[in-house]
Amino acid sequence: MHKINTGLIASNFKSELLAIKEALIMYSTHLELSGTTEGLTIFSYSRAALEAIITGDTNITSAINVQLESLHCRGKSCLLQWIPAHVKIEENECADSLAKEGRNDDQLCPTITLADANAVANYRLLPHRYKKNLIVDFDCSRNLTSIIARLRTGHFKGMKISSDKTRTYIPCKNCTEAQLTPDHILECPALTPHIMRLGMVPLASELRKVLYSADAPRLAEAVQRAHDII
Repeated sequence: MHKINTGLIASNFKSELLAIKEALIMYSTHLELSGTTEGLTIFSYSRAALEAIITGDTNITSAINVQLESLHCRGKSCLLQWIPAHVKIEENECADSLAKEGRNDDQLCPTITLADANAVANYRLLPHRYKKNLIVDFDCSRNLTSIIARLRTGHFKGMKISSDKTRTYIPCKNCTEAQLTPDHILECPALTPHIMRLGMVPLASELRKVLYSADAPRLAEAVQRAHDII
């Protein structure tokens, strides 16, 4: 088992890329692995992460491409394979379980990356009236902060991105023939009573503003009650 620290501000997308990068580094530097095999296969349930590696537009994806080129020069192969989540592959289920454990671990010695520092600096330098609450500002559980992040980005569990960049979402359990899209989540009738009890206006446009306010954890909890999981 090998765990890595992804920093204080890391989305599931970024964490997936960092995990792929770390796997390539481990394979390259451990001769007991690379010296006795012809290559490796890395499974990922994030199509977005694999597509980002192809473009190589960020520091992380560029570093991954450097590692892949290094393996190729050494005569080693690497297959980056997309698989759906929860396909009952033993190692994949183990990795998913470890990821969930790591998400709940206390970060006693957190690593602040340059991207983290830039995000915090930009936030603090903005005029006060434009400031929005960062995920790390909320004093709530990791589960709720994950929901807030998903609501802000529109990247939900079960979401699929096709080759033409269109997204499809899982069906809404409360509405017939409706997908659990970013808009529908906030407009679903099942969410309205929870929102009313919180004294909020049940309008999607207003609720999106709440996601960047101090009341975001309360909204995330209401969404969790209405939709169980996103």
